[in-house]
Amino acid sequence: MKPLRTHILLLVEDDDDHADLVASHLDQKGSQQFRLHRARSATEALERMTGEDFDVILLDLSLPDSGPEQTLETFTTRFPDTPIVVLTSLAEESLVQRAIDSGAQDYLDKSLMRGDVVTRSVRYAMDRKRVISRLERQNDELKRFAHTVAHELKTPMQAMLTALHLVHEAAGESLDKPLQQLLELGRSSGDHMKNLVNDLLAFAEADPDQPRADAVDLHAVTRKVIDSLQLMDGAEHCRIEVDGTLPVVAGAESQLRQVMENLISNAIKYRREEDPVVIIGAAREPGRWVIRVEDNGVGIRPEHQQRIFETLYRVASDNPVPGTGIGLGFAKGVIERHEGEIWVESERDRGSTFFFSLPANGSSAGDDAASPRDGGATTAS
Repeated sequence: MKPLRTHILLLVEDDDDHADLVASHLDQKGSQQFRLHRARSATEALERMTGEDFDVILLDLSLPDSGPEQTLETFTTRFPDTPIVVLTSLAEESLVQRAIDSGAQDYLDKSLMRGDVVTRSVRYAMDRKRVISRLERQNDELKRFAHTVAHELKTPMQAMLTALHLVHEAAGESLDKPLQQLLELGRSSGDHMKNLVNDLLAFAEADPDQPRADAVDLHAVTRKVIDSLQLMDGAEHCRIEVDGTLPVVAGAESQLRQVMENLISNAIKYRREEDPVVIIGAAREPGRWVIRVEDNGVGIRPEHQQRIFETLYRVASDNPVPGTGIGLGFAKGVIERHEGEIWVESERDRGSTFFFSLPANGSSAGDDAASPRDGGATTAS
């Protein structure tokens, strides 16, 4: 018969009665056995974690040498690979949510502890951590694979496009119409593949743990994006207007620039017969900035407005626009890593307005920290 696995638990609890309560509810009769160790302070727990391995931490947030916020940050940061079950008698939903968001696997209210709830929570925490770790490894492997494939494709793709361009320059006008059409099909398909490769590289290289401490001037970033898009196909006669001023936010500049580039270039591409007009603005709301990119393009039907943020999802159209279906999925990932949201409001044949929010860093669009600024319109030509 296979021996029972003994799991080593560290209970961080200064109150003797609460410690006895946890121990009394830890079921030792099931398919798993537990050995419970106790630390009475954060300092003692950190010392023990340094020299010993534990399968789960049962963590009281109110310790004599550490407050709830400090305790939570210390243990989730220093021991990200160890499952944590938070124990507290503080009826604060926001604190509980922060604990889960910070990496804790479960939460137990000591005033409601009974039966085998402790055992179930410990087992759940270990199972959940195993699943999360496996998914993270698989996600890392997929990103490395995507990066490798995209990188290996980039050089031969560029060589193919160069060869097609040289053929077009040398013999394009002398070819009969069917051959010219085939050549153009090859060039347009190659351009599509090049865009897909570039989007895959950007997606694979995005760092989910990149610090958001840099001050990013969205106004300056947006101006650079507008300048870079002036030579984009279809940008002729496009009017891009920055309405007022855009704020300085905390973030990763390269990623936020890519978000703005995706949204503005989409506004240019998905246009109607009339000249495209793109308006970019910002509004301050409690605790956050909301940035908008508004266009007068073809619009998006309601049934597609949620799904367009899924990676590789594309809306079927009678007049398809070149694209990969990665840009908006990438934008969603970036904004969510910056603790924001992204959404769209749109009406078919009336245009779309894409919004995304970012936490406010204390400055306003008109502060000195956000200058120098200039609003006004830019015509891409």
